[in-house]
Amino acid sequence: FSASVGGTHGPSGKTYLISQRLDITKDGTGLVSDGTATLLMSSAAGGFDNIDASAAARYQSNAVGVLAVGVDSPIVEGIHFIYQDRVDGRYVRPMAFRDCDNITVRDNEISHFTKSFNLIHIDDCHGGAISSNYIHDCSTDADGAAQITGIGTDIDSGQFGASGRGSSYLVIEHNRIADLAVGENFYAKYGYQTDGINIGFQTSHFTLRHNDISDVGEGLDMF
Repeated sequence: FSASVGGTHGPSGKTYLISQRLDITKDGTGLVSDGTATLLMSSAAGGFDNIDASAAARYQSNAVGVLAVGVDSPIVEGIHFIYQDRVDGRYVRPMAFRDCDNITVRDNEISHFTKSFNLIHIDDCHGGAISSNYIHDCSTDADGAAQITGIGTDIDSGQFGASGRGSSYLVIEHNRIADLAVGENFYAKYGYQTDGINIGFQTSHFTLRHNDISDVGEGLDMF
């Protein structure tokens, strides 16, 4: 992988260690595998080591694995995203899409992340599908406010360069989300802050169907 993803790749059967964000920059491109490729996000110093909980830090090179901004038909398919060594207290997520059209996020697996506001994150995107992803075994017990959410829309709509149009005509279906947990110390201070799917109030004309959500604090939150 290169730091700027300008073509569709087909890595299969291998594990790739990355230490900085990959940017999807061209229409109709992204990361595609047959389901056997693993993207291991480095937790070492200088890698994905973000400890800043602020919204402004969520899209930095040390905070998100794959980012698409203003792209038509970006795709992330068939990749297993793992946060290396499951280091707690890190505000790190696998992917984010902002001001894109016709997004495709399908058949991915996501595991071992800690303080992630929306593991699959979408702001101000029009059209597309988030389908058949398996998100599981993410947890935190480190101090510091956080919420672990499987799939979420528009928590930063209109901020940090996004248009503010809100997301629309998204189909979120056939996803399995399980075992997003907090430990006793975190729970005592902040409560059970894990959600399966979050839908922001700016999101409209969306479809949710056939999602299997279990062992999370709240299955569906629309706010």
